[in-house]
Amino acid sequence: MDLTKSSLLRMKHRALRNRVWFSVLSPIERGLLDLTVGWVGQVKSAKLASILNEILTKLLTVMNHGIIGALQRGYALAERISEWAYGWGNGAAREWSSDPNFQRALGLGLLSL
Repeated sequence: MDLTKSSLLRMKHRALRNRVWFSVLSPIERGLLDLTVGWVGQVKSAKLASILNEILTKLLTVMNHGIIGALQRGYALAERISEWAYGWGNGAAREWSSDPNFQRALGLGLLSL
């Protein structure tokens, strides 16, 4: 991954949207990323790139863990709901358990069940 101003800003915005920017990163890590974005167009220093990669890996790990957990919850809920609906006579409900969009919606709580 090229460490450019735009790629670092995208990661920061994604972390802020996922509400992990302040909870996962220390003030020093946040400051380092902000300073890099403010002063550098593209990171050329191997040492700085290494440090930033550690910080970004930390963010990505936390953000992906949340997504994976939501998908796992959604998969379990989709199977259960599919079985219930099929038992109530809805023949098409058998396919719901394998629908990734239905699983994602359930896991993220979009259906407010």
